[in-house]
Amino acid sequence: MHGPNEPRVITKEIPPSVQFTLAQAAFEAIRRDFERPEVREDYERWKAARAKAAGTAAQKST
Repeated sequence: MHGPNEPRVITKEIPPSVQFTLAQAAFEAIRRDFERPEVREDYERWKAARAKAAGTAAQKST
């Protein structure tokens, strides 16, 4: 839910060239962060916890 003073971005109105530039910048920042071992380890822990939670949820539904 957005409050009256929160910024809003209407992504449909962003020109494709700007979308591409933003995507490139985001990709490079993420790639740089993943070169740091502590970031990669944190991601792997998050991924394992998510997989475990998904497995637990799947077992509950059967």
